[in-house]
Amino acid sequence: MNSRVAIVGAGASGITAARQAVQYGVEPVIFESSDAVGGLWRYKPQETDEPSVMKSTVINTSKEMTAYSEFPPPKEFANFMHNTRMLEYLQLYVAHFDLMKYVRFGVKVTCIERSKTYDETGNWTVSYVDKQGEAHREDFESVLLCTGHHTQPYWPQPWKGQEQFKGHIIHSHSYKDHRGYEDKNSSKDISFTHTHTKIIVAMKTRW
Repeated sequence: MNSRVAIVGAGASGITAARQAVQYGVEPVIFESSDAVGGLWRYKPQETDEPSVMKSTVINTSKEMTAYSEFPPPKEFANFMHNTRMLEYLQLYVAHFDLMKYVRFGVKVTCIERSKTYDETGNWTVSYVDKQGEAHREDFESVLLCTGHHTQPYWPQPWKGQEQFKGHIIHSHSYKDHRGYEDKNSSKDISFTHTHTKIIVAMKTRW
């Protein structure tokens, strides 16, 4: 393998991008800021800048529709997998195709720009900081951004009168489980996890 591709993120998109790169004779280098593969499917109980599913999250598409075409989930896995099973499936995929050797953990990409020789080579320069805090720069023939669209929460514009609301407003990006919300109001998917607790559930739909 002479050509190299930089892949940012070792989640569901990043690992299969690496698999495809290997099949085409391109060496993948996966930059992963955390210490494990799985991306948002790794439940993180503490508040972090990294994306994370809720503790109760179950995939909303069947495992047949969700799976990689060349690697079906184990038969004993539920058709609609809990997030722990989904993470296990991704880990099995990485192990099966021997992709772990391409992952650099604890690395934060800080900049991606055209290389100084871009006009001649078409290469890109990736700047990153390793887990020891040292800065590096490397050139690659191509770059794939596989960080997903759940990394940063999207906040809609405030509604009229929101400033008069005296309650606590959080984004679902920050929600982990029902603890701390007992005897409070909640709505939608999050409220489903509260049905077994002393929480008043109110849902309002806007069309």
